[in-house]
Amino acid sequence: MSLLFNELSFHNQLTHDQFPTAIETLMKLRQKAKNHGVELMCNRLAKSVKIGASLPLEQAVNKWLSRDQRNAFLQWITKVGPYWDDYNATHTSNDFLTFQGEVVTETSLAESAMQCFHNQASALVSITPSTWNYSPLPVLYFADDNVQEEINVENVWEVSQLEKVVPKLVPDPKSWTEVEQQVRSKFLYVSFTDGCFKHLAKRPFQIRVAKRIEMLIGVLDEINSCWAPDGSRTADGNELYMKHFTGENALFSDSSDSEKSTFKDQLTFEIPGKEGSKVMCGWHGKERSVPLRLHFTWPISAAEDLFVVYVGEKITKR
Repeated sequence: MSLLFNELSFHNQLTHDQFPTAIETLMKLRQKAKNHGVELMCNRLAKSVKIGASLPLEQAVNKWLSRDQRNAFLQWITKVGPYWDDYNATHTSNDFLTFQGEVVTETSLAESAMQCFHNQASALVSITPSTWNYSPLPVLYFADDNVQEEINVENVWEVSQLEKVVPKLVPDPKSWTEVEQQVRSKFLYVSFTDGCFKHLAKRPFQIRVAKRIEMLIGVLDEINSCWAPDGSRTADGNELYMKHFTGENALFSDSSDSEKSTFKDQLTFEIPGKEGSKVMCGWHGKERSVPLRLHFTWPISAAEDLFVVYVGEKITKR
């Protein structure tokens, strides 16, 4: 669901004559994607890449582009974005990813690879001419000391290629209604109670929060697909549990005992198939900046459907 600019495709290959044409092509690709409802996202560090041995991107832009080109490009890369690293990135500095033997963690290439790894539609846009003008780009993800996964990332550098890729990328939602429609159709291993999204109507739509909601539900969907024939969690499921459901900075956690006591009624929800009984749903995913919470049934097991029961402002406000 993401289209990311590959800042690594700047690698000291462009002359001052080639640079304006390369930027013009990139901006055409960005506009073409926008016409289809998809934003070309970039890394906040992109403005710091080097065009030559000692020439930062911003200096090259100021030196080699016309005023209109310069203003449009800098507005995007330094002010407007959107920046994927503002949207609770799929990977962190602790993840180890390489491309052709070089570590690429915390780059757009690594982020796109990890989005693909988590079954999210993602592709890269690269500068042309460049040594990056081929597709797919094979990235190695080292899940631990003994396991590595090859992730093939789709890459485009011409408008004709983008036309084939964009249909695979669902346009960014423009309302909470579209968020609900998209996640209900996209995620197969999560169920949703009627009205679980209605609380979002109280707040203005924010794409950053929408992407966070999608990411949280995506993790729930993924962990609920990781069951062995005997009903136990698979190795991948255990890894997801340890990464996202344990520790101080986990994406998901339970409400405290005092919260569950004080807000018992608000944290209790009717679940389809359990007529006449209500279920305490203290476990939740977080978006702290709002603050927003996404509550769901617990425990997650192979024997029970996983329901999202509430998406909205924090219930346990004191």
